[in-house]
Amino acid sequence: EEINVARQVLRLLEELEDQDDVQAVYSNVDITNEIMEELGNELKEAAKLSKYLAKRNYILAYAVTLISVFASITAGILVALEGLNPAMIAAIASLPAAMMTFKTVFRFEQKSAWFWQKNKNLERLYRSLMYEEKPPAEVSKEFSQVESEMETDWVSFGLSDKKID
Repeated sequence: EEINVARQVLRLLEELEDQDDVQAVYSNVDITNEIMEELGNELKEAAKLSKYLAKRNYILAYAVTLISVFASITAGILVALEGLNPAMIAAIASLPAAMMTFKTVFRFEQKSAWFWQKNKNLERLYRSLMYEEKPPAEVSKEFSQVESEMETDWVSFGLSDKKID
């Protein structure tokens, strides 16, 4: 119950600060260690998930590339051996193009970079909360900003001119 109230207060402070007519917001809210731990756990879990998704996309990108290379080499060898089923050779020979299309559409490498960037931002926030003793209200606000900014940089399907720095 107390944690939910603290979250509502932090959100209210964030909303007030975001108003154009508001120049400064002051509060004497006492954030307990339990609430700090809760925010810390939320940051840690979000960072852990983004790290997992970054690794998964990275592995998928290389797996698709390896399948393409292996299929290309295999098709070349099968053509040289002659006498094998032409339909099978044609199917294997078409795999590289299919895999590269798959890789282009799903953009695994770009998504991996996006998740790594998000992970580093969340880990930075976690450290600032736990070790630099930054006020939880500030960390919560920055957490919301990271989520919002990362959402606008999301790598969608297909070709796009959006780049992750």
